Formats: sequence, structure tokens, C-alpha cells
Amino acid sequence: MAKVKPAFRDVLVALTDDEKEQLEANIVTEGRVREPIVLWKDWIVDGHHRHEIAERLGINYQVVIKDFASEADAKDWIILNQLGRRNITESKAKYLRGLLVNRLPAQPGKRTDKAATSDQNDQRLKGEKVADIAEKTGVSVPTVRRDAVFAAAADKLTAPLKAKAIEGELTQKEVVALAKKTKTEQSKIAREARTEGKSVAEVLGVKAGKKEESSGDCPRGGDHKFVDDACVNCSEPNPNYLPLWQQQAAIHKKACDDLNRIKREVASITAEPTGEYLAGAATRITKAVTDAKNPLWQLMPVEEKAGAIITRMDQQSRRKK
Repeated sequence: MAKVKPAFRDVLVALTDDEKEQLEANIVTEGRVREPIVLWKDWIVDGHHRHEIAERLGINYQVVIKDFASEADAKDWIILNQLGRRNITESKAKYLRGLLVNRLPAQPGKRTDKAATSDQNDQRLKGEKVADIAEKTGVSVPTVRRDAVFAAAADKLTAPLKAKAIEGELTQKEVVALAKKTKTEQSKIAREARTEGKSVAEVLGVKAGKKEESSGDCPRGGDHKFVDDACVNCSEPNPNYLPLWQQQAAIHKKACDDLNRIKREVASITAEPTGEYLAGAATRITKAVTDAKNPLWQLMPVEEKAGAIITRMDQQSRRKK
């Protein structure tokens, strides 16, 4: 017998009233539940709404059994299954991606005598999992990290405001600002916005705060602006964005080029007839510039993986192993 487990039901993105009505109308019209209810053991992992309608109307339904290693794996499947649906909106996908990141358990690193080393291992392991989530869901690591902030904030809102956030009726700034308020304050802000015809942002005064620096306009227009790698409102990827490692690599390259230019200028001065008197000083300057350039060049970022910058020195070390 199919049973509802609250822990599984609570990671679902709720259907709107219109979507529920349409689903029920389809089931009534066809006289059957078209898609089977998916179970793990006896617990529903897909088809909560279909199951509720079928039970209430006395309509038979089919079931499919799936096998998971743990409840955590089952929850991850529920979230990814929702993300894989064709009609998923970007605001709902944003919340679900963030939920995946926020569900990551604290990963114990390899224990050492130094707590700092363990902390680094924890961060590395979580970073790798965040990168995996980004790859599975087809977005960048910064995007899923931003989605995680959105999801964590949305989960702190009252039920009506959370629904608005997930439906895309609130911006990320509004959601984060509301999450800092108590549930009573949130309800008061929502009521004031509704009765006075204001946006939640106007009531909160979030527009008066420091604005994020825009890096271009999103094709959707309006208030949609690119910030870093994606639109701050809809997570549309920014085609002109350079990853952090590429930005830092450009800075490093310019520094190395500047040091090379100094070496060339010193060499050209000492090559002149009057420059022979400066030969000793020039040698010292050239050596100092070379000593400064070599480690700088080795540490130039060359790629980004799992949220961490990989340097040339790291690459050389890995190749030797």
C-alpha cells in the first residue's frame, strides 16, 4: 500500500491551484491515472498529487518500485526527478538546485593532528560535490552556490511567501531580506505590500542598499541583469562571463609581462655606451625581477575545479604523481 512520508513530500515543489485543477480534470476525463506512482519500499517518491486525487476519487493506479541505498538517496532522486521535467520553471529549478546543495552532509575529511587540515578536506569534498551538482543540472558552480543561498532563505519564509519565492514572484534580494525577519514580521510586510499596492522590495527598502554591479542586460529585459556568470533574477547564463580562474590568470599574466618589460628596458639601457657604468646595478635589478617573476608565473591560475583555483605548480605536482 502506498504511503506518504512527510520527509519526502516536503522536498516537493508544490503545484499551483491551476496545476492541481488541471491534473484532477485530466484524471477524471481519462478515468485513470496515466503515470504510475513510484514507490521506495511503501513510501511514495513520485506521484503524491496523483495519489491523493486517485484515492479521493476511488480511481485505480499502477505502481513502480525503485530501490535506493538510503533515505538521503531517495530525496536526492526526488529533487533531480523534478528538475528533469520539461515544464519546470526557472524559479522552481533555482530552488531545487539550491536544495540539493543545502542537503549536502558535512563530509568528514581524513583526520590528521591538525584541525585546519581536516577543515580543508571538508571544504574540498563539499566543493567537489557542489561541482557535481552543477554539472548534473547544467549550470555553473557560482550559479548553484547562489541558488543555495536562495533556497536556504526561501525555507525560512512563511508558507505563502515561500510559494511566491519559488514561483518567481519575489527576487533573490527580496527573499534574502525577508528571511532575516521573523515570521510575524514577514506576514506584516506581505500585508503592507498587498494593501498599499507596493512591491515587497519597496516595503523592505532593499533597493536603497548597495546594488550588485551589473555585467550586462539579460535577454529577458526589465529588471533582469547579469551579475557575474548569470542573471540575478532568472539564472540565465551570461555568455560573456569569464570564470574566476580566467580573470585571475589575466591579472597574473599582466604582472609577468610587466616584469619582462622591466628586464628588457634595463637590458636596453646597459647596451648603450653610457650604460656600462650601470652594468652592476642592472645585473642586480635583472636578478631581482627574475626572482620575483618565476614564482609568480608558477602560481598563475590555469583552471577551476570544484570551486578551487588550480595553479601551474599544482598541475606540475599532479603530473609527477
